[in-house]
Amino acid sequence: MKVKRSDGGSQAKDIVAAFSRGLRLIEALAAGGDLVSPSELAGRVKLDRAVVRRLLMTLDRFGYVTAGVRGYRLAPMVRELAFAYLDSIGITGAFERALSQVSHLLGETVSVSVSDGDEMVVVARADMSGRRLSYIVPPGTRFALAESASGVAWLSGLSEQAAWDIVGKQSLRGAAGALAAEVEAARSSGFATRTNEYEMGQFAIACPIPHPRNRASIVLQVEPLEAPRDPDAYIMAKAPLIRKHIQFLSESLFDVPGGTPPAAFLRENSNEPAAVASFERGVDLISRFGSNFRAGTIATVARENNLDRAVARRLLKTLVAGGYAQVEDDVYSLTARILRLGFYQVGHLTMPELFQPQLERLALAIDESTSAYVLDNGEALCIARSDITGRRMGYMINKGSRLPLAYSASGRVLLSTLPEDMRLRLLRDMPPPPTSHSVIGVHQVLAEVAEAGRQGYAISNQELDEGMLSMAVLVRDRDGNSVGTLGCSSHVSRMSLERLKAEVLPKFIVAANELSRIIH
Repeated sequence: MKVKRSDGGSQAKDIVAAFSRGLRLIEALAAGGDLVSPSELAGRVKLDRAVVRRLLMTLDRFGYVTAGVRGYRLAPMVRELAFAYLDSIGITGAFERALSQVSHLLGETVSVSVSDGDEMVVVARADMSGRRLSYIVPPGTRFALAESASGVAWLSGLSEQAAWDIVGKQSLRGAAGALAAEVEAARSSGFATRTNEYEMGQFAIACPIPHPRNRASIVLQVEPLEAPRDPDAYIMAKAPLIRKHIQFLSESLFDVPGGTPPAAFLRENSNEPAAVASFERGVDLISRFGSNFRAGTIATVARENNLDRAVARRLLKTLVAGGYAQVEDDVYSLTARILRLGFYQVGHLTMPELFQPQLERLALAIDESTSAYVLDNGEALCIARSDITGRRMGYMINKGSRLPLAYSASGRVLLSTLPEDMRLRLLRDMPPPPTSHSVIGVHQVLAEVAEAGRQGYAISNQELDEGMLSMAVLVRDRDGNSVGTLGCSSHVSRMSLERLKAEVLPKFIVAANELSRIIH
């Protein structure tokens, strides 16, 4: 059974030029560090500046880039491309919860890596509570295959010839023989070990996780807080447990992905020229992997993306030619090269960093200040904010501000995600009504909370402060768990309730849906 990772025999007519160029542009942005000017990008990808600018405008509409004074950088929304690949191989929220469970049972920090053929990329990690290691290896961190226990473990899963071919390219200063011996030892024992991998005294043990569909090579790495005095004894003691948990993690990869396919509205509403539109369709196609299917024939991909078969075929051939997809028995699946499309740059962003670009876009769109909130110690805590000059309210809100759950729009949305008994407990000592417009009594507040739960949003009309009209929508992660809210506040002299519902609310719902695609 032959797996094709590149399609050198395909004719040029099978390649969608705009799609291929756009993917090269994203990789160039990922490699560029901070802000990169259009001229510099044009030089890197060897394209005309006008073409680069059109592609950048398309990426901006997707929310994949942000523009600064000196150029462009990748934005958090580009994470959805990497997550499409991770979902397609089973690295979902369910798998990450299983990984946390394994970390707890082993009593050690654990991580999971995949290989794009050149490097190992950390895609998930679970740290033991209170036992965080001194070094930080966030998702997106890359290691040369020859420099990590995970790389050796991954190589041990290949055929001897395939592993030797890679070892020859990866090794430095004639160390191929020593690395080949490491790989052979790992193939025999099922484990690869390294000492001083990230820092002096650090020890790691790694082993492959069998994939139920044999489409991906995934490696678990166990990292003790301190290097064992006797590594062989440590391995002998831990090996049975690790093997048991490897089977548990392998079974977790069967978790079926779900969720709303992303970016569809961009394709439906696009009036762009055909070349740019093909780039949009191609990015949309990548995004849909993992949403409803993990791999598929041309017919399946065409159906899931509402594309003509000929269009789907050319887009898939373009992905295969670039190494972003592989085809086995006419079934196409994504490869780990997708992770090069910005996963390292945005893979380890914090929640406030994920929310901030959306808040800034929304603030500019509605000309009002916007905020993001999470539930914290019985209050709604502001974790990110974008202010519009001249739009300050009498009720000052800044990053770090706390709002009462009972009378704020974000508070009621956050309460709506909790069980009934927890809602009652949090409202037991609710403060007195701040204004004459505030609802009175726990039962009335609970009714408002229930309504927020049904709608997915809440509006507070002068209940927190006289003249302040505010709204909040719920944000969930890719698995449907609530993570926070997006909200805005205005003065009733500037914003009517009707306009808030008709014009502003839909924008926030779209933004919340976009965020849900990039939060694990």
